[in-house]
Amino acid sequence: MTDFTFRNSDLIRHQMYSYSKAKIFTLKLYLGSSRMSAAFDKSGLVVPGRNIHDSIVGFIAAAPSPWPE
Repeated sequence: MTDFTFRNSDLIRHQMYSYSKAKIFTLKLYLGSSRMSAAFDKSGLVVPGRNIHDSIVGFIAAAPSPWPE
């Protein structure tokens, strides 16, 4: 299992989410430098969404690794 940290460096409140098969989550990111993590325990492509900044697109490829965490 691997954690992925989402960092908010805006001055705007964010809420991140994913409905991807590899990982479903909903995370609130608060003002400033607050951080939230999601544990990825399945392989696959995760496409996170957010409540604002719809033009920004990102992808997370979750895959097994031979290296220890």
